Amino acid sequence: VAQNRRLFAIPGMIKAFRQIAAEHRGETAAEVTSAHALTDAQQSELKAALKSVAGKDVAITVTVDPSLLGGLVVKIG
Repeated sequence: VAQNRRLFAIPGMIKAFRQIAAEHRGETAAEVTSAHALTDAQQSELKAALKSVAGKDVAITVTVDPSLLGGLVVKIG
């Protein structure tokens, strides 16, 4: 990649590899936005709930957005 001056493509390659590896392991990704920070117990409950919906293990990425009045915004896949 470096010899062909394609270093700009490395982040995309890493992202694609991680996605392929997660699919092979039977996982899917979810982006969760909440109004307040979630505790570890809440995150584990959320993972269990999403696993029952998706039918796969779910790796979540949590971000906090104080402009939300309450609740969660969840994007799976």
